Amino acid sequence: MTDTAATSPGSGPDDTTQAEGEDLRDVARVPDTEVEQVGYASELVEVFPNVVAVLGALPTELEGVLEPLNTGLLSVLDHNHIDRALAVVGNTATVGGNLAHAASGMQGLYKIADESQALLNAGGKLAAKDGKNLGTIVLPKGSPKSLAQARFTPATGLTAATAAAAIGPALAMVALQAQLNQVSTLVEKNIELTSQVIESSRRTERATLMSLVDTIDQALEDARAAESVPRSLWDTVASKKANLDAERKKYRANVEAHINKITTAGVHQRREYLQANAKSVVFDTFALLATMKAWTGYQAIAAAVAREAGADNPAEAKHFESIVVNTRRDFEADMSEATRLVGSLTRELRIIVELPGPTTLKLSSKRKNADAARKISKSVLDAIAPLSDALLSPRRPLETPEVVCVPTATGLDPYLRILRWLLEPDEQVRCLGFGNDAHSQGRVTAVVGAAKDKIAIALDKDPAQLLVAVTDRRILTTDTHTFLKMAVFNYAVNLDEVRYVRSTQIPGEAKARRVDLITREDNHEWHFGPDVDAHDVDALAAILAESMTLPEQEREDLRRRHSPIEGPKNDPRTPDSDGAATGASAPGALAPPTHTPTADD
Repeated sequence: MTDTAATSPGSGPDDTTQAEGEDLRDVARVPDTEVEQVGYASELVEVFPNVVAVLGALPTELEGVLEPLNTGLLSVLDHNHIDRALAVVGNTATVGGNLAHAASGMQGLYKIADESQALLNAGGKLAAKDGKNLGTIVLPKGSPKSLAQARFTPATGLTAATAAAAIGPALAMVALQAQLNQVSTLVEKNIELTSQVIESSRRTERATLMSLVDTIDQALEDARAAESVPRSLWDTVASKKANLDAERKKYRANVEAHINKITTAGVHQRREYLQANAKSVVFDTFALLATMKAWTGYQAIAAAVAREAGADNPAEAKHFESIVVNTRRDFEADMSEATRLVGSLTRELRIIVELPGPTTLKLSSKRKNADAARKISKSVLDAIAPLSDALLSPRRPLETPEVVCVPTATGLDPYLRILRWLLEPDEQVRCLGFGNDAHSQGRVTAVVGAAKDKIAIALDKDPAQLLVAVTDRRILTTDTHTFLKMAVFNYAVNLDEVRYVRSTQIPGEAKARRVDLITREDNHEWHFGPDVDAHDVDALAAILAESMTLPEQEREDLRRRHSPIEGPKNDPRTPDSDGAATGASAPGALAPPTHTPTADD
């Protein structure tokens, strides 16, 4: 990240929660008084999203944040276009045209490091003053200094200042270079991890693949040194196209097969598959990234050749445009699949590590095997950490939600650690509760369950309870034993399906409360014991009630079902004048004593 105070709006230096296992720094917005005192020796101009031109002296501390792009593939014409564009920005966006003066001394083009960009993607914001982003620059772990200063001009300002269409092809070449740098960094980070987890049977595959990657890397270095693509160099690279295409399709198919297995399997099968094939998943992901690197490098060289030839040949110019469009499309598709696969693997392995007791996973039914599974999962997580840190937005540990309906002494940490990996990255927990689902059990089952609970207490074991988790978009329920053993929810429904909610005292129980919940398809009756604060139970009901509604379409469906059939006057099912049934509810539906929800509620 070039020049950023990575805070959420309104947060201060002590408000950011550090993610477990993540190197996130607590930084604050820079006060205006401090900004006025800062002298900026460098200008960072974003010429393309996530790509900056460094004008003036590059602070030493920024060498770990900005990754230099290979500009050897940019033609002299493209360099001139970019220089002119920066000069226009300097005349319009800086006082006295200082940026325009510095354009002639551009240090080079740089890509923002993946870790810094991931922090931005996770919600980090740029501090700003007078139309400039500025302030503290977050530096990577291990840097001599943690902060640096520079002034940053975003790409939007550049685009507004440079309406000339001639800049487009130059920026397209810059975009190819940025894509190449992005995937190159990921591959370099994972060369070591694949040596740790690679299966011996696949070492030959890796050697063949890396031979192709090294060939393209060397060609790119030669192009950088020559500041062009000589004919002899292009002939060498062009001969590798068929092999590159075959390797790329092979590992894309492998990754697609992994994703299909994960998406079509149930929770248990998916978890078992990832545990059994973790090393294969890691290798195939690395191999896909490596082929992406080699393929993007090949296309960048091909684009440079077509770009230079296109100055005099319209057909070559069109070919250049086709290369850029197709490469970007393929790059984004492959990167999306790699990210998806790494995300699924990371999520499932994190869950295995967090489960407190024996799991139901294959080969893990006993405590000894469960511990072994956790150890293996932890080692794979450590190995792929550089990859997951670069591809995935960091997930901060969950904090205790605003409403908690549990006995005072109940520890929530085991549940929150697991829940962190079951929710969507941006999903927020609003309420957690422990109770009993009396309605789904039925009266007889509820009595038997209560007896089992008493036996469990007598044996000094925690009885299974209903776990209710309400987020900003869903209602999730399961029993506590299942959750801690399998990390799954038995029931989930979106909040927009809530139709009716109420909280009331349980008859005969002075301090116990119950929550009645009707959704579009189901009815629930949750009981909370006297050791749970009644105000918290009411707060849970209030949160659910925020989503209580009856869509007009469902209202109309109910009205269409009404037909004015005359029946006995004493028949409680006879419709009243408003067309709403005044008798008993349908079998299994909740019938509140003081008010029954109707089609007009």
